[in-house]
Amino acid sequence: MKKIIYQILRWTALVEGLSFVLLLAAMPLKYQFGIPEPVWYLGWTHGYLLMGFIGAILIALPILRWSLWRGLLLFFASLLPFGTLILDLWVKKWWQDEQAIESPEGEATTQNA
Repeated sequence: MKKIIYQILRWTALVEGLSFVLLLAAMPLKYQFGIPEPVWYLGWTHGYLLMGFIGAILIALPILRWSLWRGLLLFFASLLPFGTLILDLWVKKWWQDEQAIESPEGEATTQNA
């Protein structure tokens, strides 16, 4: 179950970050060429994806037993340009750290210490 939550967080972060990049790429169409439609559609899409990512954070906090501070860190980083792309690296590292703690090899090394 935890692996699925980590994957959902990573994918929503990446898709939300990609939507932001596409929105930035569409800005010249609106302001230099007078074509506002791509910005309108991508803006709405980006907004919904951001809300989906925030929902994924709220779902992940109790399941993964994360602190409120980690949830706030994820939230505020998602508001920064390209923040969700950096978050993907953090979430991947957190998953690897958790796997190292829960793995049998990790237990063997702590018993020998």
